[in-house]
Amino acid sequence: MTRFPPTALADFYWAGASGFYGFTSQTPTMAGFVLWMFQRAVDGFGVAESKKARNLALDFRGFRDSKRSSAAMKSLARTVEGNLDYADHVSEIGWETLKDTDIFDASEREVIRRLVEGIGAQTMSYRDIADAISARRRDSFWFDDYATLYEGLSAAAELIQAIRNAVFHISSFDEGLTRYRDEWFRIDQCYRQFTQAYLTAEFKQPIAMLAELVEKAYVTDFLAPLGAAWQQQVDAVPQWRTINMTSQSSFYDQYVAPTLKGRKKAVVIISDALRYEIADELSAKIRGENKFSASIDAMLGVLPSYTQLGMAALLPHTTLAHSSDGDPVLVDGQKSDGTANRSKILSAVGGTAIRATDFVEMKPADRRDLYSSNQVLYVYHDTIDATGDKPVSEHRTFTAAADAVRELIDIVKKLASANATNIIITADHGFLYQRSKLAEQFNLTVKPQGEQIVKSTRRYVLGRGLKKDAAFTTFKPDQVGLSSDLEVQIPNSIQRIVQPGAGFQFVHGGASLQEIVVPVIQINKRRSDTVDPVNVDIHPESDRITTGQIVVKLYQSAKVEPHKPARRLRAGLYFGDTLISNEQEMAFDSSSDAGRDRFQSVTLLLSRDADEANNHSVEFRLSEPIEGTDQWKKYKSAPFTIKRAFASDDGWDF
Repeated sequence: MTRFPPTALADFYWAGASGFYGFTSQTPTMAGFVLWMFQRAVDGFGVAESKKARNLALDFRGFRDSKRSSAAMKSLARTVEGNLDYADHVSEIGWETLKDTDIFDASEREVIRRLVEGIGAQTMSYRDIADAISARRRDSFWFDDYATLYEGLSAAAELIQAIRNAVFHISSFDEGLTRYRDEWFRIDQCYRQFTQAYLTAEFKQPIAMLAELVEKAYVTDFLAPLGAAWQQQVDAVPQWRTINMTSQSSFYDQYVAPTLKGRKKAVVIISDALRYEIADELSAKIRGENKFSASIDAMLGVLPSYTQLGMAALLPHTTLAHSSDGDPVLVDGQKSDGTANRSKILSAVGGTAIRATDFVEMKPADRRDLYSSNQVLYVYHDTIDATGDKPVSEHRTFTAAADAVRELIDIVKKLASANATNIIITADHGFLYQRSKLAEQFNLTVKPQGEQIVKSTRRYVLGRGLKKDAAFTTFKPDQVGLSSDLEVQIPNSIQRIVQPGAGFQFVHGGASLQEIVVPVIQINKRRSDTVDPVNVDIHPESDRITTGQIVVKLYQSAKVEPHKPARRLRAGLYFGDTLISNEQEMAFDSSSDAGRDRFQSVTLLLSRDADEANNHSVEFRLSEPIEGTDQWKKYKSAPFTIKRAFASDDGWDF
């Protein structure tokens, strides 16, 4: 075997770099070549000018698109970025240019900074922000490094615009409930999504200013005015019920009993403090799971909105009553606290109860036996309340919410594997939560008074002969559907009763919409597929290729929804089985209703292998990944014919 001296190999390499890419230097080095390559990338390569430029652009993009080399390309980019002092000048780039720039990491940070500025200064609408983020998700090399920040930006933009446009005027008790269920819950959802993104992002600095803006908007311009408007309806309602929503006390009769007709079975998952807005997100994620359908509704929660009473209301019963000391709550005279007592109550309808932790730890065969031996199965899940309802961990409430969503999806899948087809997820109550310290005006200075105070928490009071006070709303037991002699007092709006050692950011028990609009998710396991990614069509403007590149329009025929998720495709130009261009990976993930927003264009650069295809038919091919593998299969294709002029020896077309 012939061996070449190192100098000969180096000369061969640099001759190739010159002849193939156009790189020339009196004293070539790898560092110099890398610097030159990125400088050419910043300038757009000049692909319309020469074959050498297209060769460089093809390989540069190929290195960035490959999973094997993308990390190395990021490392090189960061080095070159420093050598060029790019970060010092990126702020001078105009927005129209910047939003399509992704050569260096600094450009991604600058895009984020501009979006934060646009949200804060109100110079960019939510639609502008959403469009910009969607484009970065599809096209930017650096997007995944900042995906959490972008999630936060999107949530912040939507929240601020929604609060700015909202009018918190409530004309009736029924209207307040339905408007929260249908629209206002989304503000709570965006607040949670932004806060969680802000707290978990590795690079917080760009959105630190936005965090304070979001907090002020949420607490001052949403929680407080909504709470005040809703309180007027709470003060006026004679009975704690509505014609527009099922009462939580009627849950079993309205949702479970009808499912059991025809010898069917039902599973109920009760997740402690699963607020409606979290359940909405959970419902959407379940619809995104193949062979599952899910719909969400809301109930009017019991008052006070706390665990013992909420859990009791979900069981089959005729009457609910507090015991003489408040808890345990009695269901038709029986104690309802704990899994054992709940199983006794459920046994009357052929059912039983189990803790979620115990269910998850069971062997698959044991889970199937448990399901088959019961008509009704109640699974009790406690992640959010177990975290939020403790002063030492209430700051982790939104992390617990994210954990709960993942856990509940896992439980649903395990139930489906145990042959369950009808599953209901609900909650005992919701909650109020804010990241910031509670303002003094929301801490009650007055103390509840009466003949006997049986129980007093931050958000409710149970007692006998309770003294009425303007700071509280007082209900007789029959007004809230209870058969005991204990009266109920609720602090107004979002106020808290001051108690030593107790947390104040996470609370429940009161009558706020966030606490008493209780979710019901109805889930069915199907035999047939329920999820199909969005369809993508090819819209060529011509069937001829006359230059060194081709631009093809692609159309996403429907918006992304849970049951129609985004489709990931790879575009390339083929001559037979030979790839004769770069391959561009694309995500079709638009959620816009407007068809014009769902067009994308892909630009492919022809490689040197394309010369052999001149005057021949070639194929523009879209491929999609084969699930569970690293292989791809053809999705759709369109024919083209290459009709290019010959090229001179120096690489210039003529």
